[in-house]
Amino acid sequence: MPTLIDARSFAPESREESLRSALQELFELDIRIEHDLPAGLYTRILRHDFGTIHISEIEGHAHCSEVTPSAPTDPRHDTVNAWIALQGSGWLLQDAQRVPIAPGVLSICSGAKVRAITRASSFRNVLVRIPRRELLPHLCGRHVSLPYSVDATRGPGALFCDAIVSLIAHCLDVGADARPALIDVLLRLLASVLLYAPENQQSPTTPEPWHKARIREFVAQHLRDRGLSVDTISRGVGLSPRYLHQLYASEPQPLMHWIWSMRLDRARDDLRDSAGRTIGDIAATWGFVDAAHFSRAFKKRFGETPAEARRRLARE
Repeated sequence: MPTLIDARSFAPESREESLRSALQELFELDIRIEHDLPAGLYTRILRHDFGTIHISEIEGHAHCSEVTPSAPTDPRHDTVNAWIALQGSGWLLQDAQRVPIAPGVLSICSGAKVRAITRASSFRNVLVRIPRRELLPHLCGRHVSLPYSVDATRGPGALFCDAIVSLIAHCLDVGADARPALIDVLLRLLASVLLYAPENQQSPTTPEPWHKARIREFVAQHLRDRGLSVDTISRGVGLSPRYLHQLYASEPQPLMHWIWSMRLDRARDDLRDSAGRTIGDIAATWGFVDAAHFSRAFKKRFGETPAEARRRLARE
């Protein structure tokens, strides 16, 4: 039988403490919740136990929570947690990495580590908790770094999400004889997500190349934006600013230096191909608000001023 926890069933004056105690008993987790809802906290959790797999339907209003395993070394907390967002957006922070919890995304984290979860709006999520020991035989000995998120609209991510949502829609009405086979299917589907996510295709132990590819793609799409910064990139790719700096610590240039170098390269291309535009207009197009600063940075990178470069390029 499923287990239901509804915050509205608790007295308003003790709702948050009562909810915290109920969650502690159900999940053996210490969950601290913060909110600024005038009408009080609302959240509803319906947990189904499908063999050793726990599937929880969760809905509620915007809030922030910090989740701490009561006994991190307890094997019961050594789980892989998969978040499926049906409605509403937010994000999860674990080990200084932030991943989105939003429709179209499957986000995966470790159940054995502290995580902070922010719900930016009213939401409906499904949380799937699977013991890591049961996944290991399907991971072919490969190590998987968590947390991360994958596309839930296609490929293994979509197949796993569709299977879970369909299972809930049919009220987990599966006979005892069929359950072991279906559980095996779910384990294999999640293992395929973990094995064939982009970062694990490149390396089973280091997600850095995939993260850098995502950063390059985001920067290329927003290179003209004057507000492009470490903070905006952090929000756009779901990684902390600190982790972004760590990723680029071994690169020839820090992240923002690399971005300004790319902008200067694009500006020089425009000097060649945009004879009818002023140098100031080209500079502004690529995020330089001060023409003098653009001229100095340009000369430092290319050994000539923008005007000199334009004259030379016109002759070539």
